[in-house]
Amino acid sequence: MGVSSERKIGRRKDYQSALDVVRLFLKAAELNYTDPLRFGNILNLPGSGDVMITGDLHGNMGNFKRIVEIANLERNPRRHVLFQEVIHSANVAQEGVAVSFEVLNALARLKTQYPARVHMIIANHDIAQACEHFIVKGGSILNMTFEAGLREIYGDLKPEVKAGYAQLVFSMPAAARTKTGIFISHSLPDPKALETFDYKALTTPMDPAKLLASPIASMVWGRDLSQQVAERFAQIVQARLFVIGHTPCDTGYRIANSLTLIIDTKDENGRLLLLPLNRKFESARAMLPCLVPVMGYPGAGL
Repeated sequence: MGVSSERKIGRRKDYQSALDVVRLFLKAAELNYTDPLRFGNILNLPGSGDVMITGDLHGNMGNFKRIVEIANLERNPRRHVLFQEVIHSANVAQEGVAVSFEVLNALARLKTQYPARVHMIIANHDIAQACEHFIVKGGSILNMTFEAGLREIYGDLKPEVKAGYAQLVFSMPAAARTKTGIFISHSLPDPKALETFDYKALTTPMDPAKLLASPIASMVWGRDLSQQVAERFAQIVQARLFVIGHTPCDTGYRIANSLTLIIDTKDENGRLLLLPLNRKFESARAMLPCLVPVMGYPGAGL
């Protein structure tokens, strides 16, 4: 076989794999928009069954597979699973081989398999990548290393896949809530953003062109985890407690204040939170018995 023939076959493979993943992203985006639990940009979870909440994954495929195993959605038909921030590897060096991109593909496939019970809530790294807002970690521009992975897999069709990914991001709801008053989002707004936070942003369709400057962006980028911020935001969104990600935790979780529990799922100490949807909790600390170690759990089928 000549060199030119090999190149043509390589291009066909690039084209087919790119077409497949773009279709996958657009299907997952459609399912996000049509989720029966969705009202505006909030998922209203049912009052029975349970919800498995994950923290930031940052490209950890091993932990993603363990979460799917623990969730065992086939045997737990009333279980919901919430994912957040699967892209941009915690180990920046890994991003050159597109580790986090592979996790994103796997999550989109899982969404198409269980469209009513697998959910993804938007995070700051998602917005940064989709809106081409550079985000730097460990001296690397994560947008660029992410795109290097796209180029490695899809070659000249990287722009098409990148555009499909952006559509998936724009379809992600901003938060979820339980009937018992737990509000699940990537983070909480900083005090300055709280002054002008418009709750309507969570209950009305989102304009992708305005996402980067929206209240949703200010919420997922927030770093102030004080008691005062939590209490004020609880009034705005009518919540009793918060479960968030965004902040790294050496032990896989952290009580930020009496209302807020942080979950981190990105490494060997990763945790997830398995909450009964009919149970009312009085504080963030009261949810601690519902934490599950991702690597240490003895098997699936809770």
